[in-house]
Parts: sequence; structure tokens; C-alpha cells
Amino acid sequence: MASARMSPGGALLRASRVFAIPNPLPRPTGTLSSQATYDSDTATLPHPIHQSISTPPTSLAKGDWGFKRPLPLRATTRTSTPIIRVEAIDTFEHVTDIDTTTSAQNDPAAVGQGREDTRWKFSGPWLAGLTEGEFQSYIAKEVGRKKSEFRQFLKESCATALRQEARAKAQADDAGVRQVPAISAADISEEQLSTYIRRLRHDISTLYLQIRAFLDLAPAPVRTVVDETEELYTDIASLRRTAPVEVSTSLYAESGPPKTHPSAGLSYGRSSSWIYNHALYGPQAHPPPVEARIVMPKNASGYAPVLGVGGVVVDVPVGFPAFDLKSAPASSYRPEVVPGLLFVEPDKYGGSKTHVQPKHAYIDAKGKIVLSVLPADADAVAVKQGKVDEIPERLQRPYTPPARFGNFTRQQNGSGEGYGLSIDS
Repeated sequence: MASARMSPGGALLRASRVFAIPNPLPRPTGTLSSQATYDSDTATLPHPIHQSISTPPTSLAKGDWGFKRPLPLRATTRTSTPIIRVEAIDTFEHVTDIDTTTSAQNDPAAVGQGREDTRWKFSGPWLAGLTEGEFQSYIAKEVGRKKSEFRQFLKESCATALRQEARAKAQADDAGVRQVPAISAADISEEQLSTYIRRLRHDISTLYLQIRAFLDLAPAPVRTVVDETEELYTDIASLRRTAPVEVSTSLYAESGPPKTHPSAGLSYGRSSSWIYNHALYGPQAHPPPVEARIVMPKNASGYAPVLGVGGVVVDVPVGFPAFDLKSAPASSYRPEVVPGLLFVEPDKYGGSKTHVQPKHAYIDAKGKIVLSVLPADADAVAVKQGKVDEIPERLQRPYTPPARFGNFTRQQNGSGEGYGLSIDS
């Protein structure tokens, strides 16, 4: 079957080269000052003004960046982030003026960083949350059966390490990436593997990363990882701990990964940078408060009172006078304390209630919703209840006359020189 013939426009686009790029943004202007300022055209700017251009690794090895002429390999391959900016595509000297834009790549999302720290789903368990029996059962049933697979995994890691060393050596010798040998796991001998394992014995951080990647373990605190994974090292590769493990920056290192999605389908917005716009009063300083039910007062069970917000049991806010019951005896009553926190109020229909403002919510390792609240603003409660007329007027700032530096006397109009105000010496 003959392939479809490419249209003239498609053939032109496939064979065309970059002939124009967007103009750079204007350089940031300096502050207006009477003092002399010294600027440099090569100084690092607070934000990039040129477009960053990248190319696939296959084209990078040939110097092909999509321009009319290939770029020099020595200037583009001796870096871990091959990203450039073009000052001029074609100059009077028939060269392409380029420069690196590595300094502009400081955004974790732009360079692909931070994805591992925000990961929440793992096939392996969270070692810090396992009991001694569960941990021993996991080692016997899961880890003990994967010795041969782990050895093959180490071969692949050894091949990757050798390729990186060969690439670094080629760049140091100006040999280019073309002469880097292709090393696979099948090319690794037993002697090379043994040498690689002996090297890992003295680098506990790299070893832990290898075991975590192989078993797909959830991140854990440093002390817990060192204590509970020592048996994994001994059982899998007969290794011993010689150095500390790096601290994990994952969000779930202390509490463990959740069983469901962190949002639990409730909300996917992680920012509270929004303003509630009331239909009558316009933008509000605080979002609308939520009515919370006092599920259990303090004297009903002897424990701290709890609230119910949207079907979720919530602890009372800590550090606020309206919910502070530690210094208040059972027989006393303080007007600033929320009514119903000490005793049950049977005369109120539906139970005692108060207004709160949700602050933060997340799903813990057991799939439980953990919600934290703050006391609601009094003005926001009045706006929601339609009692704006009860909001007290703000006290106006008392008027203070300006300081007098002399005796000012007002002369009569047309009484001589200095018509208007004059200062008596």
C-alpha cells in the first residue's frame, strides 16, 4: 500500500528552519534617583527577557537546534541543562549569537523538580506505620522473594552510573557525546556488580534511594528509615549501615501517604487567595463563616469539647479566648467564652451552635478528614445573619491640631507688606 503523498505545505514546514523568534521583552527600568547608577548589559536581570529554546537529545548530539546552521557542540553539550537563548539568528559575521539560560531556570515546575516530593500513591508500604509483626511479615513475604529481581535492578543502576561517568569524562576531554559508549545491563559483569555494591556500602543515601525505588516505598522520617530498613539492607544485599540517610522533603514523610487522593474529591484548589464578593456590600475581608454544632461540651465527658462542621468532627481552635476553657472553673461564666462549650443547653433547638472559619483540611494516612478551623470574624457573622445594623461604628480618630512653630497672627487685608499670614519674631 503506497503511503499518502505529503502536501506542499506540509513538506515546506517539515524542511523549514527557524527564521524568526519573538522580540525580547524590554529591560527593567531602574529606580528614579538623583544619584548616579551603573548598569551592565551582561548583569543578571530579575526576570528573563529572551525566549528559551531547547532541542531533543538526538538533535543535540548533531548540533541541530532548528536554525539555518548547526550550533557548536562544545558550547551546547557541556551542560546538564542544554537550554539556550538566541541574541541574533544571523549576524553580519554569519554566525548565530547564542547564550545559556540556565540561570533563568529557577522554577521547580519548569525543570521538572518537586514531583517526587508531592507524590502520594506508592505500591510499597509506609514503614513507619507498620507494627513489628507487619514489618517482619512484609520482609518474609515480599522482600525475600525479590532477591534476584533486586540484583538485576542493581545491574541496571550500575549501567546507568557507568554511562554517566563516561559522559562526564567525554565532556571533560572535549570528546563530545557521540563517543560515549552504550552500556546496558547485559554488559555488566559480576566483578563490576560487586564493585558497585561495595561502593554503595559507603553511600547509604544512594543505597536507600535504590531500595526505595525498587520496592516503591513511601518516604519516612530519617530515624524511622534508619531503624526499620536496616533489616532490608541485610536481607537483600547483606549490607550494613555506615552513614546517615538524607532527610525527605515529602509532604507525607511524617504522617504517611493517604489511602485516597489528597483532595478526596472535595476540592482541587490549594490556594485561598480569593475574595468573597457580597451581592450588597461588595468585597469582604473575610469569607462567609460556617455554622458549627457543639457536638460534645467539656463537662459532658471530661475531655476537650469538639465541634461538628459539615459532618466532620473538629477540635476547638487553640489560643483564642472564645474557646479557652483551661483557666475557667466549672462554676464560673465568662461572657467572651462561646455559650455551650461547658454545659449542654437543652433549651436551644438543635443544640448549641457557633460560627467558625475553615482554615485547612487534608486526608491522613488512615483516610480520615482532618479539618482545622478558626473563630469567625464578628463582622462576617453579622453580614451573614443580616444584622449589619448591629455592627458598632468604628471610633473616629480624634483630631489633633498641627504643631505651631511660632505666633501666627492674621493681618487685615491690605494692611501692608506680607499680606496674609506673618510670623512674629
